[in-house]
Amino acid sequence: MASSCLSTTGSAALALAAQVRMIFRVQGLWTAAKLDSDYATSATSDSGEESDEVIPPKPVFAAPEVPSGYQFVQHKKSKTLHLVDLKFPRSTECGRAVNQNYTDKPVVRWDSAVCHLCKRKHKV
Repeated sequence: MASSCLSTTGSAALALAAQVRMIFRVQGLWTAAKLDSDYATSATSDSGEESDEVIPPKPVFAAPEVPSGYQFVQHKKSKTLHLVDLKFPRSTECGRAVNQNYTDKPVVRWDSAVCHLCKRKHKV
């Protein structure tokens, strides 16, 4: 009886891992190669019973990169990043005028919002 309980727990853990993999693939948080290799299970024994716990990998997020010949400017209130061509520094790629509301020393983090029009034009 104990072995059937363990196999049910093990298969439930595998089913959970498969669901987590599917969710992360759909959301694009990890690549499929990282999903298969980075998952781990830890077996803990408490009063003679073993349970498998699925431990997902920690996500690695990268900051947006600037294409060569461009720089980011950041809106002071919304913190949105816009691309500016170094040849034409007075306007962004989406057509907005660079004025006192933008800073040329942006704080670029992994969760920084990039203008979707600028991004679409240059595939940032």
